[in-house]
Amino acid sequence: MVSDKSAEVARIGLLASAIFGGAVGACAGVHPHSSAGGTGDSAGASGPAGASGSRGTAGAGGQGGKVSPPPPTRDASVVMDGPPPITDFPPTPVMGDSNVPANAPTLFGGTPRTNGAPCVTAPEPNTLMPRNWLRPMFEYTPGSGENLFQIQLSTAAFANRYTIYTTQTTYTLDPTFWSQLRISVNDQPINVSVTAMTVSGSGTAQLAPSAPAQSSFTIAPVDAPGKIVYWAIPNGSADGILRGFGIGEESFEDVLTGPQVQPPASSVALNDGCIGCHTATPDGKAVGFAFGPHNNSGDTYYDTIVDIEPATLGYAPSFVDPTQLSTIRTMHGIPAYSGSHWSTGDHIALLMDGQNHGDLDWVQLDAAGQHRRTRRHANAAGEFGYAARGRAFRLTGRARRHFGSRDGDRQTLRANEAPHRHRVGH
Repeated sequence: MVSDKSAEVARIGLLASAIFGGAVGACAGVHPHSSAGGTGDSAGASGPAGASGSRGTAGAGGQGGKVSPPPPTRDASVVMDGPPPITDFPPTPVMGDSNVPANAPTLFGGTPRTNGAPCVTAPEPNTLMPRNWLRPMFEYTPGSGENLFQIQLSTAAFANRYTIYTTQTTYTLDPTFWSQLRISVNDQPINVSVTAMTVSGSGTAQLAPSAPAQSSFTIAPVDAPGKIVYWAIPNGSADGILRGFGIGEESFEDVLTGPQVQPPASSVALNDGCIGCHTATPDGKAVGFAFGPHNNSGDTYYDTIVDIEPATLGYAPSFVDPTQLSTIRTMHGIPAYSGSHWSTGDHIALLMDGQNHGDLDWVQLDAAGQHRRTRRHANAAGEFGYAARGRAFRLTGRARRHFGSRDGDRQTLRANEAPHRHRVGH
């Protein structure tokens, strides 16, 4: 299970990068920052001529010293459930790993080269991240095979720089430090400078420090809400389960497994135990999915819906009428829901019929007998999803006609429309 968990966490990190990180293959190189000039100890990182400035030179030609740095900004709505905010970076450098020589600060204090900056691939310049995001990870590629790196963070809000020395080409901020930084500096750029050099095994300089490569990130004053639930097959099992994580969490947890689904949302007679394709309800409190036999030992995958709230985990939501639950338990496919039809007295599910005819059914889950079938179409596909605002749905595959409408919310499908644009995922 260790390797399985590592792979899951890696995928979480990749997803996070895809959402907020942008391209990861570009090299940040040596770029001047467009923000106001550096303070007197900003290593010349902020002014238009300050990219190669020396330590403590007030920007080396930048705008340092003309504007007093503003105080750190912090959203008053932050719930203080961790370490207190900070008012400056700690002056003591961080030795990022056990291979860093004790004299690293002295080594990087020598005369730098004017070239050879490493290629910074993370963070991308001007990255904006939510306040509750994953800890920033710095990634870079040495230009000439260097083996010792200095990472420095600076911001106009703080007088000191935060300095890290490491022999690795990636470094992730300490969790305690990140929990402080994220509530201390919001809506202000945090500049990142990475310098590389080569040292011998005895800790002597063999290649002088490079020119600095620079990037930056900004912490938004708000959190990113929500959680992500996804389908997985644990090692040693043939049954699908649902796993999930919250924004900013670095691990996952099992959200729902087959044995947790309680009758009548499950069937002993059908040997239900394998969770298949799923969709979360608009309020995030329940999930609808195709539920099939243990070990994939048959093709009896019928739809169901259960709560994923801790107190009612695995039970059908309280608003679901038993007759309507029995109805959807005869249907196949990936269910779809809309926020426009997910409130008291109006919980609608869209599903395929149970005869594989390609018909689509809407079922009002909280009203017995409220069930309507669209006009049958032999070429209709089995996966569909609501379009924006829940006012239409679209299918994947070949379908050439409009379906009916209900209560003014037209359920349409147009030929030649991009079939996967509004697809309900697995």
